[in-house]
Amino acid sequence: MAATCVNIALHHLAKIEEVDLVISGPNYGRNVSSSLCMSSGTIGGAHEASLCGKKAVAVSFALYSEEGYQEEDVLRGCRIAAGVIRDLVESWPSEVHIFNINVPVFSGMPDTLEVYQTYIFQNPSGSMFKLQQATEDGPRSFRFRPDPSRFFSASPPLGSDAWAIKNKHVSVTPLLASFSEVQGTRAFVSTFKVAQGSSL
Repeated sequence: MAATCVNIALHHLAKIEEVDLVISGPNYGRNVSSSLCMSSGTIGGAHEASLCGKKAVAVSFALYSEEGYQEEDVLRGCRIAAGVIRDLVESWPSEVHIFNINVPVFSGMPDTLEVYQTYIFQNPSGSMFKLQQATEDGPRSFRFRPDPSRFFSASPPLGSDAWAIKNKHVSVTPLLASFSEVQGTRAFVSTFKVAQGSSL
């Protein structure tokens, strides 16, 4: 949905040549680790902007449900995100297509948080949905409810996006708008051919 909105906005609602930056989000919920990033609509919106030739950031708020949060905490999160985006725009590296920004939002959070450049924690996926009550013959409905034990490691590796959020730091991950192929020179199946000059 976010990617659709970005495409329509850039090509039909705005003058695309006047758009310098696309901000996708903020999403209420973290987008860290490969299992969540790969299915993120927020990051998908930023990808679409990049594919349209625009600098893009995806912004997500990491919520800590056991602690709760207030409106003023969300406003602090917005101000922190805006400051991070401002710094990135002033020194955007040419090799980066997208920045994925995750900002912790929690009760009584301070006005400033430490910001870390991170990498995506590679973790396996699991069920992201929970079956709602349904009758035996009736339709089934599901609600988005990722299992924390599968997605949020108790000890994510140092320097990863999941590590930063676990420790209530801002995570900034530079991304390419690309599903990159595996590099190499051999065919993985004996009957496959490798074209001359191919990156495979």
